[in-house]
Amino acid sequence: MVDLIILLKRVDTLSRETFRERWMANNNALYSHDSHCTRYIQCPVVSEPLPLPGMPTIDVSIDAIEKASFTDQPAFDAWLASEAVARSGLPTITAAMTIHVVKSHVVRDEVKQSDHGGLLKRMVLLNRKSALTQAQYFKHWFDIHAPLAKKVVGGSRLYIQHQALGEVSNPQAIRSLQLGLDGFSETWYDDEAELRRAGATPEGQAVAQDNLTFGGRSKRFFFEEIPVKE
Repeated sequence: MVDLIILLKRVDTLSRETFRERWMANNNALYSHDSHCTRYIQCPVVSEPLPLPGMPTIDVSIDAIEKASFTDQPAFDAWLASEAVARSGLPTITAAMTIHVVKSHVVRDEVKQSDHGGLLKRMVLLNRKSALTQAQYFKHWFDIHAPLAKKVVGGSRLYIQHQALGEVSNPQAIRSLQLGLDGFSETWYDDEAELRRAGATPEGQAVAQDNLTFGGRSKRFFFEEIPVKE
């Protein structure tokens, strides 16, 4: 299985609403008609919260996130090189994008299927501290940070660490966002009040303090999730 997280930035001539309408129609067809695509979820960005205190920010704005899976690498490569992708309208709506191959580590999952639509969903783009190797960063993230996060009572209903394995060249020569990310932190909460409450607890403060020990730049986005193919 090949799992992907794709970040997209709209062309300047489109409003966010027009981009969303065209992107959803264009890419829905692009992914859902491929038999080797086993999952495709469209995630429109709804807002960018303030940066974490003490954390430098990644200088990027995006309009959409996509989560997709293909049966294997040859199937994904064939889709990327397909006539359907080559003839798609991606360049007319997308100024820049980055396709990340990821390995997802589920730290907490307390979400019922019926809860999906009503939860606050957040994706954080992550870079490591420059003094750390990627191996050192991942070891700390998985072995130290994740257990700290699990100690927060209540807090996130879902917490997934998406480990970035590499970037894929964009189709149709669309410009890359060139972020050099090490990973993505995906968390879902009951609402913003619960997010703030969890962050104010001693356990939540310990998580925030640990972020400063190994995390470099980051950028947070709240998003909606629209499953197209699961």
